[in-house]
Amino acid sequence: MDKISIIIPVYNVEPYIRKCLDSVISQTYTNLEILLINDGSTGNSGSICDEYATKDKRIKAFHQANKGLSSALNVGLENFTGDCLGFVDSDDWIEPDMFETLHNAIKAANVQISVCGYFKDTDTETIPAKNREQIPGGAIATKNMLLYPLQRDYY
Repeated sequence: MDKISIIIPVYNVEPYIRKCLDSVISQTYTNLEILLINDGSTGNSGSICDEYATKDKRIKAFHQANKGLSSALNVGLENFTGDCLGFVDSDDWIEPDMFETLHNAIKAANVQISVCGYFKDTDTETIPAKNREQIPGGAIATKNMLLYPLQRDYY
């Protein structure tokens, strides 16, 4: 069973981080390595990362002075040990079967990358992200791989 490494950059997300981490550790795909990179948070985000790392052996918490998102992602990229790699924003949460579904799609289509849609939740509504052009199901040509995400309706 492939190990999926999930990189989660963390910066001042105390109100959201627990919901994020709970959604990741509750995945139906369980062979996970979860890398939390605290990028110099000034509140309790870093201590929440440490708390979760002590509760779940799949979690590794890294701490650095604030250097920005790219630097935090690079720490994750330098330290992951999985066969597959995923990313989650620390102010988001994911569906319970997200990584199982993405992993199954990679294996079924024999491709190197799998992506999924998302929703934007506000205080009053949930808005699905949609493309101007419908993305065909299944594998898409490499030349179109970067084109579709740039055509979101509400960007």
